[in-house]
Amino acid sequence: MDFFNVGTGELLVLLMLGLILFGPEDIVNVMRTLGKYVRTAQRMWVQVSTTLQEELISEEARNTTDGIKGSFSELQRELEGTGRAIQGSMPKGFIERHRPSQPAQTDAGLPPDVASHSTEGKSQTTDAEPSLGHKMGP
Repeated sequence: MDFFNVGTGELLVLLMLGLILFGPEDIVNVMRTLGKYVRTAQRMWVQVSTTLQEELISEEARNTTDGIKGSFSELQRELEGTGRAIQGSMPKGFIERHRPSQPAQTDAGLPPDVASHSTEGKSQTTDAEPSLGHKMGP
């Protein structure tokens, strides 16, 4: 058993020395007081080490976040520069002539090719032909 790097034999020697110095009556009070100080020191050490770990982790997280932001900013600048270079190398009017047109929207808000697939196989009803077998009018 190692307690503060003190082995079992060394601990027994210290207890015997304490018994000789303080006597059998006071050794209990001395040990109790010493135990309180050791517990207080352990609590303080845990608190300090926890605080240091939290600070190191938060500092590391800040550094990582700053690094990521810098990388994204650099990437954005590179992409913008590449886009400008590509646009500059194209002949005038090329982009306007080759820009894809927007597909026409149906009443349902779907492009015509999707709307035609969604109505296939469904019966189309008109005002002249009532749905669900109900008659129109009187």
